[in-house]
Amino acid sequence: MALVKGYFDELHFTESTISDFKFLGNDLIIHIESGLAIYGEHPLSGNLTMSESCHVIFKNVIFSERDLDIYAGDPKTDGFKGTQKIIDDVNQPATDKNYQEYSIEGVLLQKPTAWVTWDIVAEEFYIDDLKE
Repeated sequence: MALVKGYFDELHFTESTISDFKFLGNDLIIHIESGLAIYGEHPLSGNLTMSESCHVIFKNVIFSERDLDIYAGDPKTDGFKGTQKIIDDVNQPATDKNYQEYSIEGVLLQKPTAWVTWDIVAEEFYIDDLKE
């Protein structure tokens, strides 16, 4: 298992399929089923392919907003039937912490199945390649 801190700008989420996510305390863990591209100087570049799953982990989240474009049926052929905005109830910022803004996108497989644009503000970012 490789748990890598940072390097968010070396990741490309557009082809990502997000199968699950959960809040654990102040942290947000998102399961990327496939489609995450890793570029440049990222330590996992060349070690984690787009067909492999991973977790992206946001530590000490103070903002989480999901904009959903809900699919009418098959995401590849049927288009969209509506939109939804979800703002998660998360922690208040601490004055002694530095926070970063992050944005990811991809197909969210949880109901409703949707294209998601997800804005997150958190203290730290990690990626876990889920390999033993």
